[in-house]
Amino acid sequence: MLSGARYFTSMDLTSGFHQMKMHPSSAHLTGISTEFGLFEFKRRPFGLKNPSASFQRLMSIVLAGLSELQINVYIDDVIVASKTVQEHLQKLEIVFQRLTAANLKLKPSKCSFLQRQITYLGHTVKEGLVLPDNKNLDSIRKALPPKTKKQVRSFLGLTGFYRRFIPNYSKTALPLTQLTKETSKFVWGRQNRGHLRL
Repeated sequence: MLSGARYFTSMDLTSGFHQMKMHPSSAHLTGISTEFGLFEFKRRPFGLKNPSASFQRLMSIVLAGLSELQINVYIDDVIVASKTVQEHLQKLEIVFQRLTAANLKLKPSKCSFLQRQITYLGHTVKEGLVLPDNKNLDSIRKALPPKTKKQVRSFLGLTGFYRRFIPNYSKTALPLTQLTKETSKFVWGRQNRGHLRL
């Protein structure tokens, strides 16, 4: 999708889910009882079962047909990629028109416009390259040895996000994966450390 692009913009919507109104027939399901009375959400709060899927569907409808223009969205994160500045400005105008028509608002402090390199969904994106974000790699490198199966699963989830960048990831992570089995006893040692190099 980003092939040949030299300029990038990433945009984040302000409080994504809260921009979607609750259907009146569902508002009672969000009720909170307090000493001041019963309160119901008028907009979708975080913590419900379907807001991320509903918001993704909304954004897919709002930006429908734009992926061929190198405009893509994941929940409330939009990326625009272009070969030239002029082309990029035209694409941004299309996105702004669509978001305005849907009454959706961007959070300027979380947007980066017309950059040669951006961070998007845990990756660094620049001309011809998509790489893991260094902040996340630092978190992985500084991770303490796990003390429980749950911590091993958490670590594998974090490293698994970047599995495409780690040669033979499944073989390399096998000693850790073995530790997560219900039938195996948790014993941390050299044989479990694997060779995940980031």
